[in-house]
Amino acid sequence: MREVKYIILAIALYSSFPVLSSPGDDLTAELAAIENSMLTEGDYSEAVGKLRLMLGRGDDPRVLIDIGIGYYGLMEYDRAYRYFKEAGRRFPAVEQREMLKWIIGSMDENRGLLERIEASSGKEPGAGIQEEELTALHFTLLTYLTGDGHFYPSLVVPHIKWLKKNAPELEGLNVFSADVYYFSMLYEQAERDYRKALEEDPRNIRLLTRLGDCLAALGKYGKAEDVYEEAIEGYREEGLADGSPEILGIESVRRSFPGTYEDVIELLKSGDHDEAEKICRKRLSLNPGDHTATVQLGQIYWEKGERGKAIKIFRKVIKRSPEYPAPYFHLGKAYVFERKPHKAFRNFALYESKMDAFEEKDEEDIEAYAAALRYISHMHTLYGTREGALKTARKAVRLDPEGTVGHYNLAVIYYNEFHDRSKAYAELRKVIELKPGSRIARMAEVYIDYMRRNPDPRVISDFNSFYEE
Repeated sequence: MREVKYIILAIALYSSFPVLSSPGDDLTAELAAIENSMLTEGDYSEAVGKLRLMLGRGDDPRVLIDIGIGYYGLMEYDRAYRYFKEAGRRFPAVEQREMLKWIIGSMDENRGLLERIEASSGKEPGAGIQEEELTALHFTLLTYLTGDGHFYPSLVVPHIKWLKKNAPELEGLNVFSADVYYFSMLYEQAERDYRKALEEDPRNIRLLTRLGDCLAALGKYGKAEDVYEEAIEGYREEGLADGSPEILGIESVRRSFPGTYEDVIELLKSGDHDEAEKICRKRLSLNPGDHTATVQLGQIYWEKGERGKAIKIFRKVIKRSPEYPAPYFHLGKAYVFERKPHKAFRNFALYESKMDAFEEKDEEDIEAYAAALRYISHMHTLYGTREGALKTARKAVRLDPEGTVGHYNLAVIYYNEFHDRSKAYAELRKVIELKPGSRIARMAEVYIDYMRRNPDPRVISDFNSFYEE
């Protein structure tokens, strides 16, 4: 498939979303949500149902236009056309008149193709028209609709979705889809499709660069840094100099990045609270919905001794985004400090349930979750809830089976709380096997020696669990 050079005009944002009224308009918010669901999820049937109910709420051209878009997505092109024409007839001065003119003109130009697709919609492949021909029709329309670089995603995306479902093997389809989503500012969908395209063509530096652009637009600056670094190395391997437009373009984007979450963690460890706060505030200025930066800001306040401010921030994030796990954990730690164990463990339980429900956990998420569970297990031990300590410690080990601290802590719980020498010994041997010669392996050897010299496990040892690597 040829590479399409997209030149998106200043109207790119509302070409994706016809809604243009003030943010306080309830109808505007409803329409924006429906339009987004059509573009990202393909919920055309449900969208049309909701939109038709809105017709009774007064004359509004946006509702008519969106119903037309919904029917277009359902491949009911005749109905879609009628709604577009009606919107233009009744509201000739509508702000979206240029979009309507383009849509109606495009449908007029391709009426024969649309009629053939509509005639076959809902039929099994082979009933009336061959699937290969149907694929060709959708692809022909797709190339026509994007051919001059000025397109409206509302009409382009339905054809992409059909092709991805029915002809996923079509060469270059993921690139095409990713580019459309990228220039429509739907960066999550673009990121997904660029990753798929890179699985097919891992050496494509242009795709790698565009993936970095998506990650940067989503505020995933650490991941964007890694992808950009890989892209720069790729350009250098191709013989491009550091002063080339491609590399200079990447560097200019990187210079605008705030510090990473990891930078904040290191600054907190070193006690440089002011610099850590600057990074968090810059991240929040770029993306006010950055929950991680907000929670880190709460941690900074906590470390500075402004505990009331920190707790308010954790509660604010929970109220704003109740499914986001991190603030529950930090609020639990705050309650531990205030010696309110019941509130602490209630928040720890909520943290675990939110983390367990969070499906897309990467390696860093899993490591952080395991570390948090080690802390929670340690708190269970301190407050004498040994069953909770054991359950949480086991979970941490399942999440991070290569983590020596988890195995060591589990050994301590088995020996001190349950007086089970054999299980404690097995966990300590695992520590030694995982990191022979390390400090924690030597600690495990000392523990094993103690157990040999004191065969009665009811003799409480001086060994304690810990929760930091």
